[in-house]
Amino acid sequence: MQEEKKSIIGRLYFVRATLSKISLLNDKVISAKRKADGEIVQQENLVQRQKKLNAENREKIEEELAAIRAKRQKEIKEKQKFDPSSSKGDLVWITIWTIVFVGISILLNYFLFHWWINRDCNFWIGLLAFPVALVSLLFDYLLISMLMPKNIKKDRAQYQARIVQLTEEAERLEKMKSKIYAQESVDHQKLAEFKTSQGKALDAVKKTLSEETDQLFNAAKSETLIDERDWKHLDVIIYVLETGRAETMKEALQQADLFVRHEEIKDAIKTSALAICQTIRQSIDDLSYSIGLRLSELQTEMARIGDVQAGISAKFDSMIDAQQLNNALLEKAGVSSEQLAADVHRMRHISDEAYYKV
Repeated sequence: MQEEKKSIIGRLYFVRATLSKISLLNDKVISAKRKADGEIVQQENLVQRQKKLNAENREKIEEELAAIRAKRQKEIKEKQKFDPSSSKGDLVWITIWTIVFVGISILLNYFLFHWWINRDCNFWIGLLAFPVALVSLLFDYLLISMLMPKNIKKDRAQYQARIVQLTEEAERLEKMKSKIYAQESVDHQKLAEFKTSQGKALDAVKKTLSEETDQLFNAAKSETLIDERDWKHLDVIIYVLETGRAETMKEALQQADLFVRHEEIKDAIKTSALAICQTIRQSIDDLSYSIGLRLSELQTEMARIGDVQAGISAKFDSMIDAQQLNNALLEKAGVSSEQLAADVHRMRHISDEAYYKV
């Protein structure tokens, strides 16, 4: 009877070891996803920082463009004063300056003749200054006609040069702004490609670990002593067997069911998990033997399937190793069977992102 009970406990620990191994695979998936998400967030932060910097640069460019446009508009207005199409051109300026010079000539000639011919300030004699003024008018007009167009053309050319310079500067700034927008588009494209590559890499990891999970899951399910639905109560079942509260598997399952009905299962799981943890750490050598024995039995059963299933058997042998199960059992000794069952459930739904929001 005791040997049978010991065999049952050993087989149950084999199930716990396979669940522990699946739980470790679940940890790998979480770790891989956290790493991928972290790298994506890092890239997103870089893009956001660059986007913020680009926005600041664009704002500065817009300010410079506004100032250049205002200055250019002002230069255009100034140039229009010298533009024939806007104010009858050179003739207007020649006429204005001629009137100025003629007025000055009339006054000078009037006072000159007044002083020279009539020292008594006779007004009519002073009018003799007008013929002289007319001669001065012709002379001034000819002089202004020769000098003023040169100055006007020179001023017009200077304004035009400044307008061209401001236009070129505005075009340069517009190109800089377009380049910033183009670079932002490239950055977002690269980020999208990076996310895609990270997603593919994570999918590859999930696929590999999912295949291993399937083999371990089938190995655990092959243990007919306990149903998959009772895996979360595995620690309680082992605990009542090891402490003598139950002698058979049936009695152990009844004890676990009793805890559930009386809503004491949480306390029972906690108590049994602590006890199981101590047992694993203290009796790992004996448990390793039981795990190795049960694994060998499973491999023998797989070998009996026949040549048709030979590939499955080889895959089973390569993916499940007794030492790995022992290590998993020891590493997950402090984790309750309830948590192990939850990890198995996550790995069985590995394609569902809702189970891996980490």
